[in-house]
Amino acid sequence: MALKNFHKWQYIKNKSFLECIAFAQCDFYLDWAITVLFYCAIHLVEMKLRELGELDNFEHKERDKLINETSLFKNVKREYFQLKRASNKYRYYCQPTPTRDYYNQLFEKFLKIEKELL
Repeated sequence: MALKNFHKWQYIKNKSFLECIAFAQCDFYLDWAITVLFYCAIHLVEMKLRELGELDNFEHKERDKLINETSLFKNVKREYFQLKRASNKYRYYCQPTPTRDYYNQLFEKFLKIEKELL
């Protein structure tokens, strides 16, 4: 079972990787950058769930249910699920590389999650 500190470390590591693949001069990896944004959000959520005494390392369905049912996430659940849908779209459905504008919109949603949960 992962500890809260592990989730924080993984979030920091993922965010650092994000900076490597989503820098302003390169749009080639923005599809993966969107997936990394989502996984940063997952670790922030799991960190908070751990603080609430919940077990962690949930399957996506279990985590989604807790996000919908836990008042702590009411201000960011919409953004979380938007990131999840975007990540799935680019990971599983082979969509064309997203635009920088679309990535930036999703990044703003991530920042809202980060601000609320950190």
